[in-house]
Amino acid sequence: MRGVYPVANGTMTTSDFLPSRSVGCNNRDSPMNETSAASTALPDGFASDFREAIDACRDDNWRRGFEILTRLAGEAGPKAVLPALFYSYLGVAVARCEGRRHDGMELVRYAIKLQPREPDNHCNRALLCLMLGRRAEAYRSMQAGLRLHPSHRRLLEVERQMGIRRRPPIRFLSRSNPLNILLGQVTFAVRDWQRRRREEREERAELVGS
Repeated sequence: MRGVYPVANGTMTTSDFLPSRSVGCNNRDSPMNETSAASTALPDGFASDFREAIDACRDDNWRRGFEILTRLAGEAGPKAVLPALFYSYLGVAVARCEGRRHDGMELVRYAIKLQPREPDNHCNRALLCLMLGRRAEAYRSMQAGLRLHPSHRRLLEVERQMGIRRRPPIRFLSRSNPLNILLGQVTFAVRDWQRRRREEREERAELVGS
């Protein structure tokens, strides 16, 4: 089922975020150029607010990023031509903040279709794959992004989260040893659970504060 999201002018569904037209961009590898190209057809102040939303998401403040992105979507309207990174980060934010992981994946896939050479798009797909328990797909998305940008900070963090380059739990055993594999999976699961609990506490605190 497609998600319904509150915005400034009412509600929007996932399909409202996905126009039939693609975004033009002189340099397909540049998020800033992409923002500038798209902002000519969007409300004043969109570029700066969009950058604030992306920065919030990259700082792991997904709730703040989600709020800004949904507001911008409402202000721009359902027929607006939005940057590929808009769909990419909104997809992860929808999954993290609303639990709509499949809706989020649809948005991220659309972003990759628009801008396949943007490493952030592959990184965000990897994050969603992990949230859906698709570790093999997450690995492929991570590798696709690292081929485009080998020193990409967020992709390298995903790599560390997956335990690919982390020292094995039992150092005198090989990484391929079943015991090391099991312990690595348990460690990843615990850290993911801790992250989700932290996000739930932050969300409850925001609700109490409002």
